This record gives sequence, structure tokens and C-alpha cells, in this order.
Amino acid sequence: MAMRLAMGLAGGHTVYPELPVPGPAIVLYLHGELSLPELQERRKTAGSGIPERFKPNYFEGKSPGMNFIEPSGQKLIMETAMKFQGRALETGLPYVIIFDPWQEFISGHDENSFSSQSQATRFLNTLIDKCGATLFLQMHQGKDPYKGARGHSCIAGWKDTTLRLKRKSNELTVNVEPRWAARFEFKLEFKDGTMASTRAHESPQTTKIRAFISGEKRLVSQEQIERFLGGTADAAKKAIQRAINEKAIVRTSKGLLGLPINDEDGI
Repeated sequence: MAMRLAMGLAGGHTVYPELPVPGPAIVLYLHGELSLPELQERRKTAGSGIPERFKPNYFEGKSPGMNFIEPSGQKLIMETAMKFQGRALETGLPYVIIFDPWQEFISGHDENSFSSQSQATRFLNTLIDKCGATLFLQMHQGKDPYKGARGHSCIAGWKDTTLRLKRKSNELTVNVEPRWAARFEFKLEFKDGTMASTRAHESPQTTKIRAFISGEKRLVSQEQIERFLGGTADAAKKAIQRAINEKAIVRTSKGLLGLPINDEDGI
């Protein structure tokens, strides 16, 4: 899922309608555990259906020496990150760095120790400040699924947003838990060697409407969407109704439009 999302981020291409991508970014994906042949195969399947023109800003690599806690490993990460930050500065694009998985980048240290993990988060704060980057950290789940990711609880207090994945048979439920916004969830399915949206056939206009509402971060009126889409009012109304039929958006009792939210508060 993460590699496919990363390729979409790099090209400004929405691969999961529930996570609309407003524009391209420089994406650096750093791997900690897969072998090079595995990476090659994973890259091929993750990029399935994404046109090559959408991938020019996607970079990935692997270095056994990278470490969030060891000084030599921190230096290697910083040097690599700064190299690609230059490309972000040149293009004026946002910068995203993905570490997969967290556990491999703290190798040799106790993942349940506050002392060790706070050193790691302190380094990552420095990395964010120096590179102006958004970080994605992949973490393995612990033995008790109700306790979430492995490691010390300080990580839960440090991060901004959690994407929690739960697999059942061929389907994956993704719970998105932002710190400062309402939670929501969506479904993915394992298809052709990668994770595909169950809404993969959503119309382009529906995707645009979803991205607009997501960017507004609040309920909007039908008139606002009509102005955003342009064209005739009749065409806009049809696009809005199609988005509702595709269950991409919902209309409230007051006539306003928003994204479906699966939590206790509703919309």
C-alpha cells in the first residue's frame, strides 16, 4: 500500500480516492528489510496502472547502515535526505520521506525503552526541521492488536496521524486517525500483486469533488462545488449526484456536502 501511495504522491496522482493527492512531491522511500530482487518485484506491482509520467519524482534506496539512534547511522540518513532535499528546493515541490519499517532503523536498541525511542524521535525532529520534510514511518503491529504498533508508547504521542491497517481475507481496512481531525476508514483489496482501491473505477469528476471537499476541511454547499467545477450548473449537479451515488460524498440533513466519516460523531 505504502509504495503505491508513494508513487502516486510523487506524480500528483491519486491512487486511493479516499486519500486525494492535490499535487506532486519529491518522494524518497528508504527500505530496511527487503532484498533488492524483492524491491524490484514490489516496485513493479506497486506501480501497476500508474503511467510512467507520474513517477519522475519517486526515488528509493536501501542502506544497512542507516539508524535513527547510532550517530553514524543518523549521519548517513541526513546526508541522503539532504541530497534529495536539493531536488525539492529546485522544483519547489513538497518533500516526503518514507522509512520502512521503523524497527529496522532502530536495530540494536530496545524498542520498548523510552530512552532509546526518544533519541530516535529527537533525531527525526531534527531531520524534519533541516529538510522541511513530511515523514511516513511504517511500524509492525505488536502481538496484541489492541495495543497497536510495537514499541514504546512515546511514539503514539509523537506522531501526528496514524494509518492503521487490518487485513481480513483479501480485503484490507485502513483506519485513518488524524490528531486534529475526525477519523475515517476505507477499504482496499489485494489485486494484481498490490493493494487497489475498491473504488478504483470512481469517475474523475468524483475524485475532483472529493479532493475539493478534503481541502476545505469542512462541509460545503452545492453552490461552492458548482463554482469549483465550472461549466454549466446542470453538469455540476449531475457530477455531484454521481459522487453521492458512488458514495464518495454525502449530503447532510441541512443540504451541505461532506466526506463520509465513520466515527461516533458522524458528519
